Amino acid sequence: MKRKIDFVTNSSSTSFIGWGTIISDEIKDLPAMFQTIMYDKYCKSESGSWKNNDLTFDDYLIYSDWVDDLDGILREYNIQCQITGYDGVVIGLHPKDLDENKTLKETKDEIKRILENLGLKISNIEFIEKTWYS
Repeated sequence: MKRKIDFVTNSSSTSFIGWGTIISDEIKDLPAMFQTIMYDKYCKSESGSWKNNDLTFDDYLIYSDWVDDLDGILREYNIQCQITGYDGVVIGLHPKDLDENKTLKETKDEIKRILENLGLKISNIEFIEKTWYS
């Protein structure tokens, strides 16, 4: 017999809690530089998830599951993302991943700097708590 002792959620819901921002859920709204970074990493490289040298850049923008590719790049910086399904893509740092030796301002500034260095225009880093049905 198995017992589950932690919180049980409805399998059709998803949530995100963290310090971050929300961007458009349209790949066309991402800066061209970032679109190219994702295409090169996930379509053109040997280790890419698409591994398809025949897939054109335009086809990648149409057919790819680009949020997974974005998440893969952001996780290299300990940042995560998730599509909400109704108001954009949430990008941020989960509170459990906060560096205890940094102030909240230093953490928020670092998240903003990382995202801006990747070409994402970020106006504000705020606390985000979202729940939605998938």
